[in-house]
Amino acid sequence: DILQRVDLVNSDLDQIHRQHIPLLRIGLLPSLATLLTPTLIDTAKSLYQVPRISLFADLSSTHQQLIKSRRVDLLVTSQAFYDLDGLERHPILEERFLLLLPPGQAFDGDLEKLAAELPMVRFSPSTPTGLLVDQHLRRCNLHIERYYDADRTTMVMAAVAAGHGFCILSPTLLLDGLIEGMALEIIPLPLAPLIRRVMLVNRSGELDQLPQRLCEAIRVRLNEAGSVLGAGAREAIDFAVGEPASA
Repeated sequence: DILQRVDLVNSDLDQIHRQHIPLLRIGLLPSLATLLTPTLIDTAKSLYQVPRISLFADLSSTHQQLIKSRRVDLLVTSQAFYDLDGLERHPILEERFLLLLPPGQAFDGDLEKLAAELPMVRFSPSTPTGLLVDQHLRRCNLHIERYYDADRTTMVMAAVAAGHGFCILSPTLLLDGLIEGMALEIIPLPLAPLIRRVMLVNRSGELDQLPQRLCEAIRVRLNEAGSVLGAGAREAIDFAVGEPASA
């Protein structure tokens, strides 16, 4: 009984010391926006009683301007913005990119040979993911013709699922399409590893402990959603690595 009373007192003190946040504006990667929206709202309301929450799904190429101009309070992003001072960076996960093939597509491990037989479906070069994949292919001395590209993950995945080509995507980029039931062959990328990091970024000294709490909730939700991934794709996600928060 005494221990329960101590817990209640600590909980009350925690509530007293928490900042009042009248409005929370969150920028999100489009590929995670639908999946994480309920989690973000639930966490902000239950822990900090935030009365107003605005969510924005923008490409990560716009995220720097959003946080710099104070149009958002925090970001779930794949960009660390090390050229900006006064930010905290909270790692969520690190993931390795994978190769996606149409159902039943034969593959002998030679990506250049595959590209000669089947077009590559890419992210648009104006998107951060498209730029990242294009740069990696050049580093690996692979020159693959551009035939189809799109600026949304589910569009890329739908083209591959229909047999129009293959693509290179990271595990969390696959979640929306797999939840919709798209059938794909997912195998390790037969190249040097290509890594993407997802993190939460906010301005230093703001929002109390909410960014850390949101990171915890996001990891739990993504881990749950990962049940739609095959074992190989799940193994390409690491929730344990990342850089510590820094100003």
